[in-house]
Amino acid sequence: MSIQSVLKNAIKRLKPTKKESQDVQHQVKTIIDELTIGLKNFYPDIEVHVEGSIAKNTWISNSKEVDIFILLPSEATREHLQDVLSTVKNVIKAQWIERYAEHPFLEFSINDYKVEIVPCFKVLDSKHLKSAVDRTPLHTRYVNKKMTQQLRDDVRLLKGFTKGIGVYGAELKIGGFSGYLCELLIIAYSGFLRLLQEATSWTTGTVIDIQNHYKNFNELRKLFDSPLIVVDPIDISRNVASALNLKNFSIFVAAAGEFLRRPHLHFFFPPSTPKLSVKEIISRMNSRGTHFLFLVIPAPSVVSDILWGQLYKSVSALHTFFEHHDFPIFRKDVWTDEQTLVIFIFELEHKTIPYVVKRIGPPITSPQHATKFIKKYIKSKDTLSGPWINEDGRWIVEIKRDFTKAEELLARKILDKYLEEIGLGKYIKMELPSAKVYLDSEIASLLKETPDFLDFFTNYLVKTPKWLTKNS
Repeated sequence: MSIQSVLKNAIKRLKPTKKESQDVQHQVKTIIDELTIGLKNFYPDIEVHVEGSIAKNTWISNSKEVDIFILLPSEATREHLQDVLSTVKNVIKAQWIERYAEHPFLEFSINDYKVEIVPCFKVLDSKHLKSAVDRTPLHTRYVNKKMTQQLRDDVRLLKGFTKGIGVYGAELKIGGFSGYLCELLIIAYSGFLRLLQEATSWTTGTVIDIQNHYKNFNELRKLFDSPLIVVDPIDISRNVASALNLKNFSIFVAAAGEFLRRPHLHFFFPPSTPKLSVKEIISRMNSRGTHFLFLVIPAPSVVSDILWGQLYKSVSALHTFFEHHDFPIFRKDVWTDEQTLVIFIFELEHKTIPYVVKRIGPPITSPQHATKFIKKYIKSKDTLSGPWINEDGRWIVEIKRDFTKAEELLARKILDKYLEEIGLGKYIKMELPSAKVYLDSEIASLLKETPDFLDFFTNYLVKTPKWLTKNS
C-alpha cells in the first residue's frame, strides 16, 4: 500500500463518526449545564468548560474520556477548590473517585464515559499560575488558534500512530507522548508526514521551540535532561516532552523511518499477538537455556503513577541484589494489573552457581590492608582455600557461598533486613510478607489463572514490535 492509501484508511478509522461527535457533545453539554446551574451560587464569575482533546477536536474514535474544568476567579483560594469538589458531589449524583495530582480532582463514569472534574484558577497567562492545571485552558486556547481541520486529522494520525507502536501516554507506566505533545508536534511540523520525515534524523537532545522563545538551545539542554525538549508555548519554563523516556523516544524514531520505508496499517492498528498455550510458553522458556525467577506480591493499594514509580525502582534494586550475589540477569521486567498482583520477572543466566567463590584482596604493597584481610579469613569457618598470594602480588582467598541457588537466595532473603534496605519502594516492602517465589515451569499455574499476565509474558518472549514486519 502507498503511504497516502494507508493514511486515508487510518484516518477513516481514527476520526469520530458524526454520531460519536453528537453523542459526546450531548454528554458534555448535559454535564456542563448541571454544573453551571449547581455552582451558580457558589462563587461569582465561576465558569465550567470542556477541555482536553474534545475541546480541541483532536480526539479519536472510541475515546471515552471527558475533561471538565471548573474555573474559579484568580482571587479564589485553594480552599475554594476543595469546596467546589464538595459541591460538585452534591450536584451530580454519581459513584465518585477522588484522585490527586497537585490538588484533588474527581472522576466518575456515565454512559461508558470516564469523566474528570478538575477545579482550577482562571488566569490570563502562565506568569499568574496558581496551580499546574491552570495551564490547561491556556493550552486549549493556543492549540485552537493554530489548528486547521487538516492539522486536527494529522493529530489524530499521530495519536493513532503512537498508540499503535505503544508509546502513547505521559503517565509513568508508559513514559510516552501526551496528547498535548502530539498536538504541538503537528503544529511545529505542519503535518504528520513531515513530522515523521524530520523525526528520522532526531538525536537525543533535539529541541523544538515553536514560538522561538530561546536563542541558545544548549541552555535548554542543560536545563532539561531529556531526549526530546519541546518548549511549552504558553510556559517557557516547561518541557512538554519531559515524560518521554529514551526507550520510547527511540522507538518513535525507528518506527517513523520504518513506516516511511514500508507503510502499513499495523503501525496504527497492530495485530494481536498469537495466543500461546501455557504448554507452549513453558516450552519457549526451556528452549532459551536461561532460567526464570518470578517474585509475586499483592498489588499495593496506591494510585497508578506512585505504583509504577515503586515498581521501576524495585525491579532495578532487585537486579542489583541478584548481581551482587553473582547471579547475572539476562533480562528483567515487571507486570501488574494494578488491582491484585505484581509479578517481577528475572531471567537468569544461571539458576545455580558454584559453592566456592574467589575474593581478591589487597596487594602485598598495602601491608595494613593485607593484615586485615588475612586476619578476617585465616581462621574463618567459611574459608575453603587460602589466603595466598597470586601472580599479580595480591592476596587471594576462596570461600564458600551462603547461597548457590537463586530461588533459595530470594526466598531466604525476602524478609531479611538486607533485602529491605537495597532500595525497594516502601509500598513494595510492605507486601513482602505475602510474597511467593516461582522458578521456571512453576509459573504455569499462575499463567493459567491470570490471562492478562499470560498475554504479557507471551509478548516478553516474542518481543518483536508488531509494526516490524517480516519483510522489513
